[in-house]
Amino acid sequence: MKILANLCRTIAEAKGEYDQKGEALAQIGWGMNAKDTVTYRDDVICIVLARDTQALFVDKLDNRNPVLYITDEGEWLRQHGEFGLMSKHIFKLAREILDEAEDELDRIEESWKNARKNQEKTNAK
Repeated sequence: MKILANLCRTIAEAKGEYDQKGEALAQIGWGMNAKDTVTYRDDVICIVLARDTQALFVDKLDNRNPVLYITDEGEWLRQHGEFGLMSKHIFKLAREILDEAEDELDRIEESWKNARKNQEKTNAK
């Protein structure tokens, strides 16, 4: 389950929205003290990642079931069985991030190739 938790952290970082007031955690009410958070939410999952502590909160939205809660200190306080059932959705989101990263790398590589061609043309003159 640790890999799923780490993927959730990555998803929140890559796709989430920043909340420097801690409002997302205040709504959850599980006693997290983080103030700098990132929240990712879609129709299936809500992930709240603390950027200033080790806290992570994952909520299964169809039944509002908190399926993972890691405290500010990094202690796994709650891990519900439904967290494992969400693995396909978590993997799908992670694949989307990897696909976006690959597309970005392709754009960078193409840009470098074009810059090199332009430099060669300039040097040839």
